[in-house]
Amino acid sequence: LLIPQTRRSLNEVLGTLILRKLGFIAPETFEVLVSVNDQDDAKMIFQEASRKELLERNKRREGPIFEGDEAPLWQNINRENVSKYKIGFSRLINWKWFLRGSSSQRITLKAYSQLQRSILDTHSTKGPILASIISPNNRKNSTFDDYYFLMGIMNGGHALKLHNRKYYYNSFSNAFEPIYYDGMLHLNKQIPLDGKGLFGVDFTYAFLNGYKFPYVANLKNSTFQSELLNDFKSRVVSYTSNEDKFFRTSLETLIINSLIAGDIVSKSEPRNQEYRSILDNMKIYRKRFHNKGIQQEIINSYAFRDNMYELVLDNNKRISVNPKEFSRIISRNLYQGLRYVFMPYQMTETFNKSDKLISLDLPEISGSAVFSSGIDLEVKEKNKMILIRQRKPNDWILFKGANIDGWNIVFKGKDSNNNTNTVNQRFNEYGLTGCLNFYSTSFNGVTITSDAGMCEDSINIINSNGFLKLIEVKNSFQDGIDLDFSDLDIAAVNVSNSLNDCLDVSGGSYNMFKGVFNQCSDKAMSIGEKSKFRTDSVIIDSSNIGISVKDLSIFNANKAKINNSKICIESFQKKQEFGGGLARIAKVECENKNLIDDQSFIHNLSK
Repeated sequence: LLIPQTRRSLNEVLGTLILRKLGFIAPETFEVLVSVNDQDDAKMIFQEASRKELLERNKRREGPIFEGDEAPLWQNINRENVSKYKIGFSRLINWKWFLRGSSSQRITLKAYSQLQRSILDTHSTKGPILASIISPNNRKNSTFDDYYFLMGIMNGGHALKLHNRKYYYNSFSNAFEPIYYDGMLHLNKQIPLDGKGLFGVDFTYAFLNGYKFPYVANLKNSTFQSELLNDFKSRVVSYTSNEDKFFRTSLETLIINSLIAGDIVSKSEPRNQEYRSILDNMKIYRKRFHNKGIQQEIINSYAFRDNMYELVLDNNKRISVNPKEFSRIISRNLYQGLRYVFMPYQMTETFNKSDKLISLDLPEISGSAVFSSGIDLEVKEKNKMILIRQRKPNDWILFKGANIDGWNIVFKGKDSNNNTNTVNQRFNEYGLTGCLNFYSTSFNGVTITSDAGMCEDSINIINSNGFLKLIEVKNSFQDGIDLDFSDLDIAAVNVSNSLNDCLDVSGGSYNMFKGVFNQCSDKAMSIGEKSKFRTDSVIIDSSNIGISVKDLSIFNANKAKINNSKICIESFQKKQEFGGGLARIAKVECENKNLIDDQSFIHNLSK
């Protein structure tokens, strides 16, 4: 709960909306009336914290979240803050996620190593470019350049200060994304024509040669503006002429600022950059924090043995800590009352050396695929078929950034004799829950089949879109199909013999013409987390629960036939950040009971 003046009031509400609509991670923010200190109807700003719900609301899977470490700024308050600014690094926010198992620990430490190295380069490497933009992705994509540009034209350079920065590591794309925080935005203020903005933003130095901001067309688009206005109206206490003037002036100024900044960037000369090795940068860093009187130890390397982390310090001293103690070190930079900084010399490999990465350069299919060493991949180009076979039950494959048109993808699992999974978390060290995974993929007339998947999900489709002719799954160890944050049209779904849910969807929009579900140990269809699901026909036989609709999801069906299920339809609120569910079915055939809570609805139009 924030005093409006601390975030420039309406600027924060509108700014976070713009960021989210352009695809950046930003917290839900809105005005609210509160009663405080005997003052009724005081207008304040309510903003969500950086945790799991923030990621899911922004259509990301849970993963490590880091933020700038402010502690060195305040150790000696009389010292100049600018000098302290190049002492602090980052810390892990969601340390409880780190403790969930070995997969989350590997993901976190790999990401943390990469992020700390990037900040060390910023602290120690000469030249204006790195001093302006931190890119833990080593500028392999333009995400952080785009974020810097957007903060600049929004006069939000306060968010670019190292101690204000927050980062999310996306294990699917093996890349970091910025999380917006505390920009002190000034949306209706035009930036100076010399390119030097508020809080040290400088468009003349920040970008590599040839950079262009990709979102100018979005800002000018009438549909974008109309949707933005509706979202803005719903997040202010009252929409009067003052709010209307602010909205329109801010959007006009933002477009003008983008053109001014773009012109400055296009005319800027490329800058020379002096790069040093990590060892040289560490020497500079050690000297700096010693000179500034900062007392701390540096963790140079780590190893995990017998459920303990063995840490090697900069002075060659070794300490052994359990995972909980290590989580406190990387989240607080403290251990036994002393300051510790995690700065390993050796970078963790993005993929295991035995795993394979290939480009999909085939007729009507593009993108890339990553898969474990036990996967056998056979491409039958003439038949437009990709045949995938497991050699071990925990083998996996991930298609990402792909465009697939008219292909048939067949997955053949390796059944396990003891029917147990070898992964100690529901996801592996790449964040994957499925045997056959698709991330940020576009489908057109694609067929996907799977048999004997031994993963948490036989098929997992995330952040994808398009049209699928058929998804067919047999003999799943847990869920048959898991669809997350996607927009999909599916002609037919057939799932049989799943040891958990047959179909589980969340956070997206799904249209299925016909679904047939048999032998689902838990739910035949689970519709959750604000999903919209529409189908013409559903046939369900032998499940614990036929159709489950929850957490602000809406399910619409013309016909549903449910046999041998203990519960026909349930509709309820499961998670506190959502509400109830809504199920509307024109014709239902089912002899058993429905379950519903007081937040939800089931409309059986045939009664």
